Amino acid sequence: MPGVENWRIFAIAKIKRLIPTPVLTGSGSTGWQSLSARSDGHPVRTRVIYGGFPPLSSETGLWHRTSGRLTNLREDALGESKKISHKKWAVLLNGDLSPTQTLCDHLEGRKVIAADGGIRHASDLGVEPDLWVGDFDSTDADLLEHYRRVPKLEFPAEKDAGDSELAIEQAMKGGAEDLIICGLFGASRPEHFVFNLTQVMARNNSVCRVWGSDGSREYHPLTAGVSSQFDFPPGTSFSIVALSALKALTIEGARWPLDERDIPFGSTITLSNVVHAQLRLHLHAGLGTLIVNLR
Repeated sequence: MPGVENWRIFAIAKIKRLIPTPVLTGSGSTGWQSLSARSDGHPVRTRVIYGGFPPLSSETGLWHRTSGRLTNLREDALGESKKISHKKWAVLLNGDLSPTQTLCDHLEGRKVIAADGGIRHASDLGVEPDLWVGDFDSTDADLLEHYRRVPKLEFPAEKDAGDSELAIEQAMKGGAEDLIICGLFGASRPEHFVFNLTQVMARNNSVCRVWGSDGSREYHPLTAGVSSQFDFPPGTSFSIVALSALKALTIEGARWPLDERDIPFGSTITLSNVVHAQLRLHLHAGLGTLIVNLR
């Protein structure tokens, strides 16, 4: 690229080692452009190719272990010009899903990140992704061409995080306070679903509500010490999966209620319950998730 200086910056991170960083690049109608990050995490358009560190994690204060190459910039990409709240995000994964009206309603007004082949769901859901993340090993040529204008954050195939985790990290860095993960289930390899579910469990906290949906099912992690209520129609079936021993689980508004019941890890006592009225749940301690069958 004549006339444009290209350099790399090396510095010692908190982990006391030198870390080179990939170059963030992009092409626009007026020449080569790139993105660097302000302290608030929002992108800044520049006129040079810049090599530096990826943004600091607001949670850990450490440098992110993976970074990618950003291409295909557009004026409103991840910017303020689109009237979409930065507090509500959605990530599209490559599992199966049904584009139900309920799911489409949940996606209204959210910023959307597609994780690699998960972009195949965008058209059926009526959304245009704001960012496309991954190594693109599960995306066919037709989709790459159809969504060529969507900004891409491209990673190498050999990396230390899956595409779903990388997409979720981008939503978190964007200030997500409510994040829905779509298409968790039905991946070609069953371990992908398990890891997707654990991603939902691990990321859900008091700052950001993280939950999942494939249109016909919803996945809601239970936050210990927090009461949750849900307005599912009477007759809706649900289960609570204990991923550890559960301490003092309370279920109200169900055919089979529980009152501060301790649930041993591996117990099936919370399998196949039915919503009777407004569903209310409270867990004192432990890891569990509510799985709701919407049809």
